Amino acid sequence: MTKAKSIHRPETLVDRVVSHIQVEIAQDRLRANQKLSENQIAKQLGISRSPIREALRILERDGLINYVPGRGAYVNEVTPEDACEIFLLRSYLIGLAVRLATPAINGKEIRTYKQWIKDLERAAKQDDSQTFLKITSAIERFFADHCSSGRLRRFIETLGNPCLKYRAFLASVPGYTKEVIQFHRRIAEAIEKKNPSKAESLRRAISERGRVLIYQYFLNHYDKKREHRMLG
Repeated sequence: MTKAKSIHRPETLVDRVVSHIQVEIAQDRLRANQKLSENQIAKQLGISRSPIREALRILERDGLINYVPGRGAYVNEVTPEDACEIFLLRSYLIGLAVRLATPAINGKEIRTYKQWIKDLERAAKQDDSQTFLKITSAIERFFADHCSSGRLRRFIETLGNPCLKYRAFLASVPGYTKEVIQFHRRIAEAIEKKNPSKAESLRRAISERGRVLIYQYFLNHYDKKREHRMLG
């Protein structure tokens, strides 16, 4: 049985710091424009500041934080409008990765993918959104690694990380995880049948569904509240 831990290479101290900060941002405990304290992170994790500095460089590269010389590192703000645009771009990029990867994926790798889908089902039943997100991220890396384009893989990684908070939100939306699992089942079937265009369209549909939900909840909901205040 594939566990969430097995989808990662052995964790380094830098990985641990990156993961810690990602979770803090995803859970909204670190908010937009908030300054990161290296001393506080070192105390929380019981480590030196050296791996923290390396982790911050990685997070800056991925668009999660912004380092201001002489002032320190701050959490980048990603607005709902930004998130909708990023999800739209990701739908095409990840869809393309799936399309390019489909001919290269063999039977053993299909079985690995299907096991991850079962792990997604288990995480959804246990309401374990953190594990659900880890597995979906691993599946994305799986397709990116098999698409034979390092540049495309880097684009996907960079566009994914700034949206951690919104991806965590989606995992909490009733029915969303079930929809994602159904899409992944159909993608696996399309790959087995060596139908790259079908696999691509199904994967794009996952990102599009997320984009629509973000718009409906954050933008449409906000506009209605603003209209109500104006009328009131």
